[in-house]
Amino acid sequence: MRRAAHAVTQVQVCLCRFEWGMRCPPLGMRISAAHELGDVLSGRLRIDTTEACYDVQHCDMPTTSPAKEHSTRAPEDS
Repeated sequence: MRRAAHAVTQVQVCLCRFEWGMRCPPLGMRISAAHELGDVLSGRLRIDTTEACYDVQHCDMPTTSPAKEHSTRAPEDS
């Protein structure tokens, strides 16, 4: 059985700098409207979800799904 592929209609690219101690959002968690794919260029980040915490570092590529609550913290400049 073949599944229909969904075409990507829009891609947004941005560069985010997280300074030591920064948290996004500042309180609570946020929900993304679309899939997010990151590439940690330097430093370390901690991504918290309602189910688990993930430590990511240089060369890791964290992803989030739409409607998945999460927050990001920087234990060092990243």
